[in-house]
Amino acid sequence: MSLAILWHQNDLRLADNPALVAAAAHYDGNVLPVVCFNHAEWAELNPKTRAFRLETLQDLRDQYVEAGSDLFVLHGRPEVALPKFASESKADEVFLHSRYTAPHRALVEDVVSQLHQDGIATSQHWGDTLFDPETLPDELRDPPWQFGEFQELIAAQGVPPKPVARPTLVGIDAAYEPLPTLGDFGQAQSTESRSLLNGLQGGSSQGLKRLSTFFREGDHARDYARKRDQLLAQNATSRLSAYLAHGALSPRQVFHELKNYEKARVYNRSTRELTQELYQREFFHLVALAKGQAVYDLSGINSTDLQWDSDPDIFERWCKGMTGWPFIDAHMRELAATGYMTFRGRQNVACFFSRDLEQDWRVGAKYFETQLVDHEPCSNMGNWQRSAGVSPSPLSHRFSIRRQSMRYDKQARYIRQWVPEIAKLPTPTIHEMNGRDCSLETGAFGVRLDEAYPRPISRKTWKKRV
Repeated sequence: MSLAILWHQNDLRLADNPALVAAAAHYDGNVLPVVCFNHAEWAELNPKTRAFRLETLQDLRDQYVEAGSDLFVLHGRPEVALPKFASESKADEVFLHSRYTAPHRALVEDVVSQLHQDGIATSQHWGDTLFDPETLPDELRDPPWQFGEFQELIAAQGVPPKPVARPTLVGIDAAYEPLPTLGDFGQAQSTESRSLLNGLQGGSSQGLKRLSTFFREGDHARDYARKRDQLLAQNATSRLSAYLAHGALSPRQVFHELKNYEKARVYNRSTRELTQELYQREFFHLVALAKGQAVYDLSGINSTDLQWDSDPDIFERWCKGMTGWPFIDAHMRELAATGYMTFRGRQNVACFFSRDLEQDWRVGAKYFETQLVDHEPCSNMGNWQRSAGVSPSPLSHRFSIRRQSMRYDKQARYIRQWVPEIAKLPTPTIHEMNGRDCSLETGAFGVRLDEAYPRPISRKTWKKRV
């Protein structure tokens, strides 16, 4: 019997999985799905991220079992474990999805090279973008540096291909074993109740439920543009990013659900912005694919010459939410506790770390990589470059953290939730503490700076901000 192996990476779904569809078609459903579990990498993750990934893997296994198959778990580094397993299984071919960032492409190249040395064929497919990069014209395969120009070009490509259903599979006899659990990391189920992701579980089936809730039952997409910067509202955003990041949903599934919503319900500013965000995601993927290692260079893909520092103390205070800037600290504490923060928060903390404190932006990006439940490498690196001012279309300003605090947390409810040491202070004082030593004001309310809460860490620069 001929046998194909499907190597799952960040494509943890059966529906709209081009590599799985191709493997099933070429091998009459005789496909053995495999996932590689590297304990050392998983140990670095935020507990919330780890839990979400494990839920996603369990859901993937459940879907395979329902389809008459199962999911095989390999332990160790993929470049070692996968070729060895493929040889021992006498597999004819390994199917996989191509990756977009330089480190992931290098890993895939190592795995593929070893498989070829062992006489095992490979077949790579694209599964994390709206369009297959190889089908795009040259001006999009090496995309323009300005997103506005890119958006016009990508929209001109028309509607992306529709999602495809899961294929028919044949059960393969193998020594399947249980998936890793939280207990393997000495981790209990979280009881954190303040997360904007509360109520969501990992997995493709859960992602499809959320997709339906956002567009259909809840009709939340209608007011997305007005609500998306709300810091304490669970349905203000789509909450689909984690499912996209782990490949539990494909961007095509989201795109076509959005377009169906526009036809059935409403086409407005909110739906236009959701479409734009899918195009922005596409942009970051294609830029990462075209620019390679430059995405990880300190000077960015634009080779921008700026001054940078690398202070471990500043980094630690930023990570722990102890910078003395309440709006920044609230977001960083939310990230550590829940593995999530809004895009508004991400822009603020990234810009503050890189532009105002002049710290190596890649250090911040790496921290996000380990902490975010919805970490996706192309978007993470692209947004950090933009916030740091080293992308071709950087943010044109530095944020005034005080103004941002007053605008998006008017009553300081969000700050009080995450920085309880200053909760009893008056709201104007809390906002003013973003950049100013307010010892006299706080002392009058029994809050001694440097004891209960630190004084604000000094900014490097004081240029005009908005």
